[in-house]
Amino acid sequence: MVSSQFGKPQSCAGVPPAAAAEQSAYGGSPTLPPGVGLPHQPLITPATASDHVAIHRFLLSVFQSPTAAEFHAQLEHPQYEPTDRLLVRRGEQIVSHLRMQHRQLRFGPLWIPACYVSEVATLPEYRGRGCASALLEDAQRRMQQQGARIGMLRTSTPDFYQRRGWVACFRPSFVAADAREILSRLCHARAESRPDLLASEEAPAVPELSIRLWRHIEQGALMRLYDQHLQRAYGAWQRSPDEWRWLISRRGYDRIYVAIEGRDRQELDDECPAIVGYATMRERRIVELMTGDQRLDVAAHLLQRACGDVIEHSEHRVRLDTPPDHPLLRMLNLPAPQRLSEADTGDVCMVRVFKPLALLAQLCPLLLDRARVAGLSLPCELGLLLDDQKYQLALTRRSVRVVPGKVGRSYLRCSLGDLVRLMLGHVDLREAAENGSRESGPYGFSTSLAQELAQALFPRLPVWLPPWDDLGAGD
Repeated sequence: MVSSQFGKPQSCAGVPPAAAAEQSAYGGSPTLPPGVGLPHQPLITPATASDHVAIHRFLLSVFQSPTAAEFHAQLEHPQYEPTDRLLVRRGEQIVSHLRMQHRQLRFGPLWIPACYVSEVATLPEYRGRGCASALLEDAQRRMQQQGARIGMLRTSTPDFYQRRGWVACFRPSFVAADAREILSRLCHARAESRPDLLASEEAPAVPELSIRLWRHIEQGALMRLYDQHLQRAYGAWQRSPDEWRWLISRRGYDRIYVAIEGRDRQELDDECPAIVGYATMRERRIVELMTGDQRLDVAAHLLQRACGDVIEHSEHRVRLDTPPDHPLLRMLNLPAPQRLSEADTGDVCMVRVFKPLALLAQLCPLLLDRARVAGLSLPCELGLLLDDQKYQLALTRRSVRVVPGKVGRSYLRCSLGDLVRLMLGHVDLREAAENGSRESGPYGFSTSLAQELAQALFPRLPVWLPPWDDLGAGD
C-alpha cells in the first residue's frame, strides 16, 4: 500500500478507501484544460469485463493494491457488475477510475438504499485536471438513477469531497488495549461475582459455554446471529446468503471463534450445536463480535479466548472494533471507543445524501417513536431554517409531516449539510449546547423548547459500520 497524495493506507483493507485524487484550483468542475492529451470534456465510460486486466494493472500502479486474490474476489461478489466501475481514458490507456458498490444500510427499523464509493484514482500526470471530479459527478447521477438515497466512502483527505457536498459522518469506533489488561479485568469481574459477564472457575456458568474454531457447516448460525444484530443496528450492511458465502470464501479473516452453549456435538450427522456467539479475527484485531440477545457472558468468553491467543503468539495489544455503546465496554470498565475528531486525518467516512428532505420524510415514523419515548407533549411543531429555506416538522399523536414554507416560533437553524449529520445521528446536540450558547455554532435554537424538541428527535446514535465486509482477501 502507498500513501502518496492519496492519503494514509489502511493496514488491513484490501480495497483502498476513496482517495482525493484531485487537489486542484478547478474545484468541482468536470472540465479538463486542453493540451494534456485528453479532450476538453472528459469522456466517462462504464467498464466492461474486457477492461479488468487493465483496471487491475492501473490500480496497482496507483495504490500498489489490490492483490490478485483480492481483485479476483471483487469480481466474484454476487452483486458485482463491470459497469459499477467508471473510467476516463486517453486512447486505450485508463487515466482515472472509480468503483461503486450498491448496498442496503440498516438504520434502526429502516433500510436505506446506499452506494459505497471506493478506489477513486487518477494517474499522477493527470491529477489536478478534473478527472476525479467528473467521475464523482457522473457516479452521483448514476447512484440516484439506481435508487440510492445516500452515497458513502472512506478517505484520508476529506477536503476534496467536502467541496463537492459530502459531509463527514459515521466515524470508525474501536478499543485498543493490552491483552493482559483485558484478561485482568475479566478476572476482576469474576472476583466481584459478576455472573452476567463471566462465571467464576468455582461456579461455572450453567449451561456451560465453550469456545472453539468454527466449521463451515455452521455458516447458518453466523447468519442468524448477524440478523439478530441487524434488528437493533445503526450502520450495518445487509448480507444475503450469497453475500455471506462470498464473505467467507474471500478469506478476509484469519480465524472465526464460535461460542457454544451446552454439549458441543462434534459428529457431523448429529444436530448442530447451540451457537450463541462468534468473533471474527484478523491478526490482533477482532473485526466483528456478535452474540445472541446481547449476551455479555458470551461476549466475555469470546474476548477471553481472543486475548489468550494473542498472548500465545507473543503479541501484546488487541483491537476490538465495536459499536460505541457496546455494554461489554461499560461492564468491564474499558476505555471509551476511540473516535476520529473533525481535525484528524485518519480514515474518515463521508456521506452524500442526494435528497435530504426525502430522507427526512422517510425517517418520520422513527421521529414519532422518539417523540413518544421522550414523553413530548403532542401535538407540537419544530421549525427547520435550512440555509434560509423554511420547513416545519408537524408532530401529532399518529404521524409526523414535513411542511414546507414556514418555521413557527420554535425552530432549529442549521445548514442542509448539518441537517444530514443530525438525521444520521452524528451530532450530540446536548454536548453542542454545553459548548456554546443557544444561538451560536452550526446549530442555533430560537427558543428553549426548540432545543428540547431537537434533542429528543435527533439524538446521537451508536452508528457502527462492521469492517469485515471491506477487509482484503487473504493470499
